[in-house]
Amino acid sequence: MEDLMPTPLRVLVVEDSEDDAQLLLRELSRDGFELIARRVDTPEAMLAALENGTWDVVIADYVMPRFSGLEALALLKERGIDLPFITVSGKIGEEAAAEAMRAGAHDYVSKDNLTRLATAIRRELHKAAVRREFRRAQEELRRAHEELETRVMERTAELAQANEQLRLEIAERERLASRWRLLLESLDEGVYGADIQGRCTFLNRSAAKMLGYEPEELVGRNIHQTIHYRHEDGSEYPQEQCPMFLALQRGQGSRVADELLWRRDGTCFPVELSSHPIIEGGVIAGAVVTFVDITTRKQEQEERERLLAETEVERARLAAVLEQMPSGVVIAEAPSGRLIMGNAQVERIWRHPFLASAKIGEYEAYKGFHADGRPYRPEDWPLARSVSAGEVVQDEEIDFLRGDGSHGTMSVSSAPIRDREGRIIAAVVTFHDITERKKAIQEYQTILETTMDGFWTTDMQGRFLDVNEGYCRLTGYTREELLGMRIQDVEAMETPEETARHIQRVKEKGFDRFETRHRRKDGGILDFEVNVTYLAGYGGRLFVFLRDITERKRMEQEREQAFRQIDAERELFRTLVENAPAGIAVIGGADMSYQLVNSAYQAIAPDKPMLGRPWTEVWAEVAPEVQQLVDRVLATGEPFRTIDAPFRIRRGPHAPPEDAYFTFAYIRIQLPLDGSNALLVVNHDTTEQVLSRQRIEELAALAQRQAAELQGVLDNMVDAVYVCDTEGNITLANDAALRLVGMSSLAELSRYPLAEHPTLYQIRHPDGSPVAAAEMPLTRALRGETVVSQELTFRHPGTERDTYVRISAAPIKDEQGKIVRAVAVSRDVTELSELDRLKDQFIAVAAHELKTPVTIMKGYAQALLRTGERTTEQRHKMLEAIDRGSARIDAVVQDLLDISKLATGRLELTIAPIDLSELASLCVDHEALTAERHRIRLASLQPVSIQGDRDRLEQVLMNLLDNAVKYSPRGGDIEVAVNVSDGEAVVSVRDQGVGIPKEKQSRIFQRFYSAHTRTQHDFGGMGVGLHICSEIVVRHGGRMWFESEEGKGSTFYFSLPLPR
Repeated sequence: MEDLMPTPLRVLVVEDSEDDAQLLLRELSRDGFELIARRVDTPEAMLAALENGTWDVVIADYVMPRFSGLEALALLKERGIDLPFITVSGKIGEEAAAEAMRAGAHDYVSKDNLTRLATAIRRELHKAAVRREFRRAQEELRRAHEELETRVMERTAELAQANEQLRLEIAERERLASRWRLLLESLDEGVYGADIQGRCTFLNRSAAKMLGYEPEELVGRNIHQTIHYRHEDGSEYPQEQCPMFLALQRGQGSRVADELLWRRDGTCFPVELSSHPIIEGGVIAGAVVTFVDITTRKQEQEERERLLAETEVERARLAAVLEQMPSGVVIAEAPSGRLIMGNAQVERIWRHPFLASAKIGEYEAYKGFHADGRPYRPEDWPLARSVSAGEVVQDEEIDFLRGDGSHGTMSVSSAPIRDREGRIIAAVVTFHDITERKKAIQEYQTILETTMDGFWTTDMQGRFLDVNEGYCRLTGYTREELLGMRIQDVEAMETPEETARHIQRVKEKGFDRFETRHRRKDGGILDFEVNVTYLAGYGGRLFVFLRDITERKRMEQEREQAFRQIDAERELFRTLVENAPAGIAVIGGADMSYQLVNSAYQAIAPDKPMLGRPWTEVWAEVAPEVQQLVDRVLATGEPFRTIDAPFRIRRGPHAPPEDAYFTFAYIRIQLPLDGSNALLVVNHDTTEQVLSRQRIEELAALAQRQAAELQGVLDNMVDAVYVCDTEGNITLANDAALRLVGMSSLAELSRYPLAEHPTLYQIRHPDGSPVAAAEMPLTRALRGETVVSQELTFRHPGTERDTYVRISAAPIKDEQGKIVRAVAVSRDVTELSELDRLKDQFIAVAAHELKTPVTIMKGYAQALLRTGERTTEQRHKMLEAIDRGSARIDAVVQDLLDISKLATGRLELTIAPIDLSELASLCVDHEALTAERHRIRLASLQPVSIQGDRDRLEQVLMNLLDNAVKYSPRGGDIEVAVNVSDGEAVVSVRDQGVGIPKEKQSRIFQRFYSAHTRTQHDFGGMGVGLHICSEIVVRHGGRMWFESEEGKGSTFYFSLPLPR
């Protein structure tokens, strides 16, 4: 009866909107609270309410025109009132919510998710009660001590009264000690006590958990010898040095920032430890020790020290590298430009000591000059430009005045150094003396300009850096034109990619010598002999000498052309004869033997030797019937030709006779050596063609019969069948296909290629989005895909109504596996789709229409139950039955509403940060209140936060827990675990129930399916819970699966992605 009575609650609502306040109060009333409420919207009204009333909780809107949630919280804290303070708003983000929590608010609830409000209030009321109990216990303990001292000082009381008072005080202390132990168990810190001999007298659960013991295992044991007996290196830890022992001996508290405690499994962990003596009647009776695990803190400290050490090593390594560099290196800090480091090469190049300037303006101590003789101002130096503007300078040549008064030239490069946020924190400049190299280049340039051959230098991208006059004269370009070009612009033999690869090969070898061709400016082509050398300096340079060999190449080509023409004429006849597809032979001489036989002729009888043998010997089996033809052609000179003449021949000396067909010609010719008559035979073995033609005729007749049979099948199919070629043209469609699209003939349908069908028929996906031509099943089949039961909608051109179809398609391949056509089979499912739509519509309407009467029935039943003192016991049971039944109907209605939202795509998620571990713990606690025959526990609980809809994920967890309880009728353990694996949070619920039959497991997540329907384990329900849970998880980007063995239980899992 008490569980059904409403919970009284006095609520002070800080809210400027009366409607919003009523919304909050209605939500609390629905959750079983009997409310006394008052709304305020100014500081004055809130002060008056606090002075004139007593409140259990304060609910405040975060933002109001004249007042705010944070101001209300500050006012409450100024008054020193400890009340649960909950911020409610629908517009602030996560940062503002976090700010409210830091200011002292106990929880934050979104107006879009008020179902959490009652849970938050119950939790905070419980915490407030614990705080009040703690303060009351302290106050009672203080009064008890004062009362004890007062009574001890009072000598007027009789001894019997004193003894009785002492007994009462001991009982009071025991009661207070019991409350104190409850408070100890709620602490996260480890706490244990010891008597004067060092034996453990108590410890809280936090201490036992950290040490790996059950509390009763440590009570009575010497605590130092059990958990504090040795140092980390294994050496003994003397009890005399233990902080707890010192507290027992000296009566003074102590604190140790870093100690080691040993667990039951033999491992140790670092703690921060405090010990205090327990003094009773001025005598030390024991000690209390509190400790905190500082493993994480120590790991962070060690990581900081490691990073600092690595930084020092890198800094030393950088200094060593700078000293070894052949170039001068200077580093300046930003933004001042103060020079903080320079290597030894600086002094060698400048010939005076390194001048550590404090700012950019002091760079004037270094003397540099532009090419036109102007001196470098401090801000002109590359290092200053990199520090102040972030400029990157490469190979800038600067004339400079050395410390000994001599002049030189240096090549300077500089760049800024930035931190992770891109801010300039320093800059570095490198420079080297190029004075001698410039002199050498000038001398070398003079030599190159006087040579008749071509010369140029390029970088590794092929860009011309220098070109002599000889190459300009040969190609017709000016030097200025070539300096704006690349090798690829004049190269006539290689593609740009081949030239780039050639440059890379020269770099790897160091040199190369080859011939190539270049284009002149006027379009002419020159042949060059090229010698190229690679030097690694300045990012890599190519030094190239070119000699014009155009005339020599022309003469060589003319000579080679003459030789090639002679060889070509010599080979022409042999090639023609040898590679002719027809057999060619020459028969001559006194014995009419074979003088020439090509490969095709020999292939007629590959095992018969022919060359040099008389033809009558080679073809003895047909010589009698052919002899007259040969003699007539030789005598008259008139050629003889025939097509597909039949013969019975032997293709080898010992081969059996076989039928063969030949197309051949006999032609009389004269041999070139002696002018005698000979016979040219041109023969083509057509046996395979003749036999194939005969076979084709037989197959054509067979194919015609099969085609007629296939056409009969297609014409009588209910499903539509389409075939298209690789160009997307419809080549076949049965009668059902023509009826489906409203066409009278294949000719009419084939007028429209496949690419036009989406527009012509207004083809759409089930969600209404248009279908692209590339998404058509036949198009996908032409790409090699196999499409199974793709659902589409199109507008029938005749009826102008939407038609729903389910299409499967597949490619048609030839013997080589090449796709030559595609076929699709389409079924009209319009009526089925309409039935499915009506079913979903009925579910939505039924759920909506049931919700209001069920809510009214449940409300009246609960209202009557609250007036229990005026109700008979029988009528009270009837009201309870009505309440339970309405609750069950309400759950069914809610499931139907969820099914309707899923089917119509209207299920919305309110995404916010969620402590998944806390949510799992709350669900376990809630389920444990009603599952009396089951032990529901958290097997593993890793802290993890995700982004998700808290109410929907709570719905998933509660459904899995309800199923675990429902299908474990004999009771037993139900374990819930929250773990992190591979970037996902994984939640599991394991039971020891009836399990799921293997043959039914594949359908377990289907809508309206229950694996235990019409079995002894049929506990009712519509079979939609797991379907809804699966869909909610999928919409969070996760997945759901399970493991089950019939008779042994099931484990359901779902995973959710972690925030990136």
